[in-house]
Amino acid sequence: MVDTRTKIVDFKEFRERLLAPAPPRALVVGHFDPVVYSHVERMGALAAEYGPLAVCVTSPADPLLPVRARAELAAALGFTEFVTIAEHAEVSVLTAIAGLVVIDETHDDLRRREALMALVRERQKA
Repeated sequence: MVDTRTKIVDFKEFRERLLAPAPPRALVVGHFDPVVYSHVERMGALAAEYGPLAVCVTSPADPLLPVRARAELAAALGFTEFVTIAEHAEVSVLTAIAGLVVIDETHDDLRRREALMALVRERQKA
């Protein structure tokens, strides 16, 4: 069994890995707050298109889960090669890397979270 926490690296190492020969071709930026099945579907589709993914976990204004927990959940996905935790300003440094496809899932993540919260509220009424 692989300890997925070893896939989580600091921002400097993350950037170095993206600049190394044969890095992942795609970077997914998102909140992953929390990881839900639609994340798995989306990330699977992206991995099918681009191969193993680099993932950058950012934080919404009002996170449900601690950022480290969200990074560990993102790292647990089989198509994730490595993960970092970053501030929104740091992400702009990564978007300048030549040849890297950047997929920003932050707005979709907020919609995913709202859908989950609506479902929980609906079920609590029952």
